[in-house]
Amino acid sequence: MVSPVYRSEKVKIEDKILNSLTDFETFQAKTSVNFNDGKKDMSVGAQIKIFKNSKIQISVQPFLGIELFKLEITNDSIKVVDKINKRYMAEPYSQYNALLPVPIGVSIFESLFLNNIFVPGEGDFTMNDYNKFKWTKSSHGELTGDFIKSSLFNLSFNLNNNSHLSSTVMSVGGGSHKLDWKYSNFQNLEGIEFPFTEDIVYTGGKKKVTVQVKYQKIELNKNISDKFDIPRSYKKMTPAQILEMLLK
Repeated sequence: MVSPVYRSEKVKIEDKILNSLTDFETFQAKTSVNFNDGKKDMSVGAQIKIFKNSKIQISVQPFLGIELFKLEITNDSIKVVDKINKRYMAEPYSQYNALLPVPIGVSIFESLFLNNIFVPGEGDFTMNDYNKFKWTKSSHGELTGDFIKSSLFNLSFNLNNNSHLSSTVMSVGGGSHKLDWKYSNFQNLEGIEFPFTEDIVYTGGKKKVTVQVKYQKIELNKNISDKFDIPRSYKKMTPAQILEMLLK
């Protein structure tokens, strides 16, 4: 006999899956992004494009739609174009998967942006994945799912009383590097409750970086271009140089 508590937990997960962007093919949004690393605080405009299970493109446009920086994440690589300094990076990240506790891929980033539960390396979460997590229900009705497959990598999903995924937390190194992706300001998006504000907090050692993404206009299933050109005259950068640029 299945206990009422176990049944209610599964119903909450099923509600979340049903109330997610499972039928989209393309996602396009204009956003405002605020960045703070404890020393600098700045706001920029950005456009996000997501092609389901294929690629994510982000274009940073501080003013008048002029693109200064863009990146593309696919299933096997990441590309970054710095238009200010006329430089680019194009790297396959499959070579780094052997060094990571779980394989990375576009599905993880897609799920993070679109407020979905996921299984690392396996893509979309289904109810067949339910027992891959340890589910705990609080006295206030919130539900937390902890991924139990890897001891080196911690992954938790937190659902509130409305069956909204309120945060996704990932960490490695015993929490020495932690990413907390929080969701709020849920609004109706073509019949789906979607968070129009996402607060991303990265903590690594003594460093803390916060990024707030506010969606201003979202369009689903539009015929949008996935063109991503890298001018031949641009100089190639290493991942270390890109990281240094981003930190500056």
